[in-house]
Amino acid sequence: MQNHTAVNTAQTIILRDLVDALLFEDIAGIVSNSEITKENGQTILIYKRETQQIKIPVYFSALNMFRYESSQPITIEGRTSKQPLTAAEFWQTIVKMNRDLSHEWEVARVEEGLTTAATQLAKQLSELDLASHPFVRSEQFASLKDRPFHPLAKEKRGLREADYQVYQAELNQSFPLMVAAVKKTQMIHGDTANIDELENLTAPIKEQATDMLHDQGLSI
Repeated sequence: MQNHTAVNTAQTIILRDLVDALLFEDIAGIVSNSEITKENGQTILIYKRETQQIKIPVYFSALNMFRYESSQPITIEGRTSKQPLTAAEFWQTIVKMNRDLSHEWEVARVEEGLTTAATQLAKQLSELDLASHPFVRSEQFASLKDRPFHPLAKEKRGLREADYQVYQAELNQSFPLMVAAVKKTQMIHGDTANIDELENLTAPIKEQATDMLHDQGLSI
């Protein structure tokens, strides 16, 4: 998939996931406080708060809930940009319309996650390499999206970009796996671990592990 197509497709998917999640949870009364009408045969959910209005094309799904009809555009009253609406922009609009409620939401965290999710999904769509083995392929699909009705299900956190490129299942990259055999006499076992013995065994790699965790913003 060409890069610009992948970006647009990713933005559409993440926007759809966000809107579906808000509808499913009825966040800020986006369903219960809205007017339902039809325009040219399309069901439209009209959500109004203060002086702002959003028109969301929807359909009633088999799950007994409204879902976003993503083949049709969302209309935000007063929006002048000609660029396609992104999930982050839609989220910003919902936050501005609900200033009395948004202090209870992790606004910045969600916005960051939406942007990251769209960026990562675009990369996956443009570089996706499905494996022939069904078990590996199932892991790839699980990595693409592991939770339904969750706009951040695509987002992967904690890896550097270089690590993400190597270790994410959907990109199907090979990497070495090192296995060590340890004699049972060298294993710590029993009801209570011997902390001194554990320190002795891990001492050779502790500095390396500490540096690695530090690079990830973590600590032992």
